[in-house]
Amino acid sequence: MTMNDAVLAEESLFGCILVSPAETVGTARDILQAGDIAQEHIRAAYSAACALLDEKAAVDAVTIQERARADGTEISSDTMRAAMRLYVTTANVAKLAEIIHSRAMERASEVIGGKMMSGTLAPTDAIAELQQLVAGQRRTLPTPAEDATGFLQLISDVAEGKKSLFSPTGLARLDAILGGGLVESGVITLAARPGVGKTVVGFAIADTVSATGKKVVYESLEMSRNQLWARRVARMTGLNYGDIMRGISTTQKQYWTDITRAMTVLQQRNLVINDRPASMDDIEAHVRSMGDVGLLVIDHMGLIRPSISGSLYEQTTETSHRLKRLAQSLQIPILSLCQLNRQNENRQDKKPNLSDLRNSGAIEEDSDAVIFLHRPALYWEPDRRPQPWESQEMEFIVAKNRHGMVGSISMDFVGWNARILDRSEGGGFSEAHETTPFEQVVG
Repeated sequence: MTMNDAVLAEESLFGCILVSPAETVGTARDILQAGDIAQEHIRAAYSAACALLDEKAAVDAVTIQERARADGTEISSDTMRAAMRLYVTTANVAKLAEIIHSRAMERASEVIGGKMMSGTLAPTDAIAELQQLVAGQRRTLPTPAEDATGFLQLISDVAEGKKSLFSPTGLARLDAILGGGLVESGVITLAARPGVGKTVVGFAIADTVSATGKKVVYESLEMSRNQLWARRVARMTGLNYGDIMRGISTTQKQYWTDITRAMTVLQQRNLVINDRPASMDDIEAHVRSMGDVGLLVIDHMGLIRPSISGSLYEQTTETSHRLKRLAQSLQIPILSLCQLNRQNENRQDKKPNLSDLRNSGAIEEDSDAVIFLHRPALYWEPDRRPQPWESQEMEFIVAKNRHGMVGSISMDFVGWNARILDRSEGGGFSEAHETTPFEQVVG
């Protein structure tokens, strides 16, 4: 696209604004922000028309001129008359807006490239800014009227069930504490010591969200996709995860029937797994290439390849900040699994707290919610510990939450078949050997 194309498009749009402001703004607003327009007087006319329409005031060439003047830009009557004489039709407004927006993105890209070449912008920050442009982020701030209109539409859509600001985890009591589940545009950190069950919980949540029809990207930086599939099948069938990995005899026909039924259900869910080493650049590329992703799960944050040189603290801080920017840019929840340091093991009370987060305070700062997992039986004497097929308590400790309460709940953890189950009504634990029928499996 040449500069002349964009200039002509802006001048044509100017005539449309003056002759048919309501129709023009109604069409262009979904594509074009005032800041995309290069010529000051046309930008002022567009902003004035938007403001007058938001205020439900009279809008025509005269009121647009007056509002632009009040906002600090003088548009001469001769300039306006010339534009109105060139007016032909509003039928091409959407195309004009696309041309202007595309040129605005080119200008912004040129500015970013210039900063990077001059050394005033780091390459990783340049990539983030370019990705924000591609994602369609605004270059100018919305007006209060635009904010109000957008918010009213949002809460109306939520009330009518057209939209939800949370993705349920499948664990109803955890969702109640969180305020509804995993919050849109938020980073939710799920942290525990190694071996407690982060992957079991993280993958169970991923499966639950994918069962609702949403796309889920699972970045498995520790376990292979085959190990994860074995856990999925174990969770759905109630079979022993270890037996599936070792190989179930072909003579056990009922087990194979259950596995086949499980695979029929699971392969229909849009859950995409990456089990290769990945940097934040790789992860962002995976998610953006999928389009319309409903949840990103990182398993786990400490294994993301660093994008900068420096200390572990600096690398962890940079990764944490980029996860937050990605969640906000794509307006999706990110569930970030995270390992804790060993401090809790040296305390009499083994329950983790926020000071146990590893390597950087940025993890706590950037997280909308921090959930710790704690299994008391791990610290019992060996002869008292439950067998793998037996239920044991897993405590979910919500230590930070911007959108709901803090607190803790106890669930059943069954390592045998990678399940997280609700406590029974009597407060005890459910029987792990009782296979849940497919029709009753949540997620």
